[in-house]
Amino acid sequence: MGIALKYHDMETSLLEALLCRGDRRLGKTIERAWQLGARLDSWSDYFRGDCWEQAIAETQIDVNKIVHETIPDDAELPWGYVRF
Repeated sequence: MGIALKYHDMETSLLEALLCRGDRRLGKTIERAWQLGARLDSWSDYFRGDCWEQAIAETQIDVNKIVHETIPDDAELPWGYVRF
C-alpha cells in the first residue's frame, strides 16, 4: 500500500486559505480579480496570481490577518446561514 500526496503551490494555497476564512469583505476583491482576468483559477494552467495580487492590493485586504487570525470556537461563521 502506497501513500499519495497531493499539494498546491504556496500561492494557490494562500488564496484558498483567504477565500475559506474570508467573509463579505472579500466581495470587492473577488469581483476585482475577475475584472482583471482571473478565470478558471482552480485549474493551475489558468491560475492568474497576478490578478489576485493586484485585486488584493487595490482593495486593501489584509491577507495575513484574515489567514492567521484566531476564530473563536463559538464564532458565527460567514457561511453559517447556508443550509443543506
